[in-house]
Amino acid sequence: MRPIFIGGFGRSGTSVLRRIVGESPDVAVLPHELRILTEPDGVLDLWEAIRPKAWTPYRATIAWDRFLALLQHRWDALTDIRPSAAINESLDHVRSILTGREVGWTFDHPYRRSATARWVPIAPRYRSVNDYPEIRKRLAKFVEDFFVYGRRVRAWVEDTPENCLRVSTLRELFPDATFVFAARHPLDVIASQGSIAPKWWPNDWNALAENLREYEIRVLTHFDESNPTVHLEKLVDDPEFVTKDLCIRLDIAWSESMVNVVGDAHVGRWREDLPPSRVKALWQRLEPTAQALGYCAPEDL
Repeated sequence: MRPIFIGGFGRSGTSVLRRIVGESPDVAVLPHELRILTEPDGVLDLWEAIRPKAWTPYRATIAWDRFLALLQHRWDALTDIRPSAAINESLDHVRSILTGREVGWTFDHPYRRSATARWVPIAPRYRSVNDYPEIRKRLAKFVEDFFVYGRRVRAWVEDTPENCLRVSTLRELFPDATFVFAARHPLDVIASQGSIAPKWWPNDWNALAENLREYEIRVLTHFDESNPTVHLEKLVDDPEFVTKDLCIRLDIAWSESMVNVVGDAHVGRWREDLPPSRVKALWQRLEPTAQALGYCAPEDL
């Protein structure tokens, strides 16, 4: 099963792209981000800690314990997607190869005290290099099962913005993955960020611009012509052409319903939300990466 990872700075259109791709009959999609893959202590951090070139008893044990703690924290959301028994079965397949013990166990609701009494943590032990293809396969299957559980599809899509920052590790764990980058005019991104509570990003215009610039620099090191980049402005201007082109590149079936998902997306909102003096200061920081992504300087600068 082929994964499709959508990434992009927050408020760049990643959620819109996920809904668009999810309209294809070939694709399985969740109604929200999974939040156990690129999250701190998630699947990618676990994989990085147990690889042969990084493995130590202490690091592997800590990574495994933290991974289980993340699952506990997300357990209610995860069991809304898949039954707990199915999650336990997939998790036990990962645990058994990491620890070398095949005895099954269950991972119950995290807030029941009796559940922790039944859970006996077993530390991962060093595995032969020959075991790692199977370890990789089981970890990848653990993630995949959340998307394709009970469905017959050709691909699944995940749209966490941080995907673009973990491309190398994602490619290790999912060698056949395709990556899609959601691009939006950087001034629109900042204007959109400024309209919401600063839950994920700093409540400071200059710091936000610097975060965006650093993010895009890292993205540009990983993305090339083989990875589709979807500009939100082009998507809004000609949704049928852009969605059909994206489906061709992703090798999935197009659906007419994709066009209805797009909407107006507030293209050019920075002209109303940002004063000219702030636009000039922000553009000085953003210009190099913005131009690399195909965006020109505002006409009035």
